[in-house]
Amino acid sequence: MFLIEKATDVTGDDLLDVFSFPSSTAPTVRATMIASVDGAATVARRSGMLGGDGDHLIFHTMRLLADAVVVGARTAILEGYRAPSLDSDGTRRRRLAGQAPTPTLVLTSRTLDIPSDYGPASASNVVVATCTSAPRRPTTATHRRRRHPDRLR
Repeated sequence: MFLIEKATDVTGDDLLDVFSFPSSTAPTVRATMIASVDGAATVARRSGMLGGDGDHLIFHTMRLLADAVVVGARTAILEGYRAPSLDSDGTRRRRLAGQAPTPTLVLTSRTLDIPSDYGPASASNVVVATCTSAPRRPTTATHRRRRHPDRLR
């Protein structure tokens, strides 16, 4: 479905309808990103400064519906990502849909260079995914949360 409305007239409920999952049991993958008119993906090394209210509404709606949010660890650290949490309406909506109360945050990292004081890395709904070439003995916050892709199943 496409929205053919003035962008400022689109509501959160409209977006919930547009982004709702298909009735199929097949996996669904969605991606979103933002860029400036000249193609830049960041301003002062952060993407969060690029979006307006409508962009943030889309971003949060997609997160509300997702089972997992995948983001690079460095991006999560620079942007100040926290472990996912929702208000009571969002949690209720997810429970009615048969989902966990919050989406899982999947931090991807090839180097496992995640500061030990990065709190979300130790949250129960955050997983660190890495590759087989990652350091075998990480010395940062990932030492307990590390997951190789072949062990995520």
